[in-house]
Amino acid sequence: MGRRDLGLQAPVPLYDVVAHDRASVDEDVRRVTEGRSPSVGERKYPHKNGSLLDMEVSAGVISRFGRETMCAVAHDFTERRRAQESLEVRVATLSRISAELTLDLPGEATLDALA
Repeated sequence: MGRRDLGLQAPVPLYDVVAHDRASVDEDVRRVTEGRSPSVGERKYPHKNGSLLDMEVSAGVISRFGRETMCAVAHDFTERRRAQESLEVRVATLSRISAELTLDLPGEATLDALA
């Protein structure tokens, strides 16, 4: 995702792009620039349509034009998270149903219990 994907035409402050409080963003920047952690972790970034995207972020310091620059890579896992949440609901539902089944019921009664 680049600036244009976010609807940005010029460089903007990091605080305007990351949907988290300043103290949290500052701490992540401090950890990365001190070389303590290349992985920022999960963050929310605003999409140009106003929704929030679930992003996994890694960052590090690189040399660019003779200057140290923080470089970040963000991977959108919004759909993967939604699929995981849907799967968890289904597993919970099936667990509840299986706990309610009685093994000594005839086949038709078992099928009716599942319906």
